[in-house]
Amino acid sequence: MHDSDEPLERGFAPTIITDPELRARTKDSLRRVMESCGVFPGDPARTQELLGLIDTYQRFTCPARVDEESLLVGAIYGVVIFLHGVGILTGDYLELTAEQFERCLRTGRAAGPEGSVSARLLAELGRRLQGRCPPPEAWRRFVDTATRTYRAFPEKRARVVSGRTESWAEYERNRAHRIAIFPWVWLWVALDELSLPVLRPRDPRLAELLALTNRITYLRNDIVTLRRDVHDGLDNTVLHLEREHGCDRERALAIAKARTNDELRRFMVVAKEVAASPKEYPRAEEYLGFLGSLLAGNLLALEAFGRTQYVERDTLAS
Repeated sequence: MHDSDEPLERGFAPTIITDPELRARTKDSLRRVMESCGVFPGDPARTQELLGLIDTYQRFTCPARVDEESLLVGAIYGVVIFLHGVGILTGDYLELTAEQFERCLRTGRAAGPEGSVSARLLAELGRRLQGRCPPPEAWRRFVDTATRTYRAFPEKRARVVSGRTESWAEYERNRAHRIAIFPWVWLWVALDELSLPVLRPRDPRLAELLALTNRITYLRNDIVTLRRDVHDGLDNTVLHLEREHGCDRERALAIAKARTNDELRRFMVVAKEVAASPKEYPRAEEYLGFLGSLLAGNLLALEAFGRTQYVERDTLAS
């Protein structure tokens, strides 16, 4: 790897959950939730694989202050996202309308087709998150962004079934939601009481930081999961760049890596501006630290996934 390709996320300090007992308890609790909601019944191998993926991701991408219940809430949402990703290939787990999805979260009661695994998981998630008494603005933003994220999955499934190649604008718009960073951040704002985005929910600098975090994450993910996406016949940023620039794949990868680092440099500039204005942005350090940790942690999680079949093909869809 050339120096210019070296991921700049490595400059951020990730928050890593190092307590093996906490991780083990959370994993056991998540297993029980998955069983009660009907996830992969009678298939312990797939269950174990998904538990491992969720544990790995959460180990690197959660804030500093976590407890067993907050980790479980995050893990349940992680299961939801992974299953919806599987649905792009198989059509499973995407049976809810966006309105039913939102109703499950808001009410904590399953809605939609009888026996819906997604509905049961969402109801469990909604009950547990509301039990934490989250700030109303954080709760509203999580529900809104989670619902918009969900809509992106059946949209993608429809395009896969049709066989139509997306334009770059279509792909980027859909990918920006499927990566699920917007709801993931608002979930932890709610769970961890990260006050800055609640105090200034419409601030343009904070909006840009979140958009950059989102874009950097899906660019990095597309770089790492390129082989899997090619295997599964799915589109990918690198493939779009290949078509757009009329270049080979190696050159397209280099462009994607450079673009990701450009976005990271912009993130650092805006974060520095926010950190330098404590009166305008009170308690900014913990929120900025979380976003930086999320970027670094996503890279570590992807590297850990690279030691599994996750980046080669979607084994959960097997």
